[in-house]
Amino acid sequence: QISFYGGNFLGLKEQHVASLLNEATEFIREGSVDSLRFSTRPDTICPANLDSLSGYPVATIELGAQSMDDRVLNRVDRGHTARDTMQAVEHLKRREYEIGIQMMVGLPGDDATGAIETAQRIADLSPDFVRIYPTIVLANSRLASWFEKGIYTPMPLAECVTLVKELY
Repeated sequence: QISFYGGNFLGLKEQHVASLLNEATEFIREGSVDSLRFSTRPDTICPANLDSLSGYPVATIELGAQSMDDRVLNRVDRGHTARDTMQAVEHLKRREYEIGIQMMVGLPGDDATGAIETAQRIADLSPDFVRIYPTIVLANSRLASWFEKGIYTPMPLAECVTLVKELY
């Protein structure tokens, strides 16, 4: 598959999405790859956006849910809610896409108990797969500012790994 990761794919301008999909589709016509996949925010999944994908060989869509706790999502300004994730999964299942959900442990305002609850809520949605990864603090980001001010302390990587093993 050709993959578009690292952002909010359906949040891009429609003509940019179409341009990327058209380019990638050429590789499928040539027989180099089988299909396309991308990651996007749950709140960009709606019938109109999915209609715009018809005709393209998109097989897999990953939702950057990160958490199913609205309090955590709001604190980090994710711009979507747990309900948006649930509705997105419903839309994607109706269209028979392979569905992945991305979960992030160690977000501000979250803890091990919250992560386990998020994991259960994601599992209840029956996605085809789940990616779980730790929160990383990048230089010059809001989290970096919060870290420098003592507002946020990232979960240590070893603790993240132990937590993810418990979730698995």
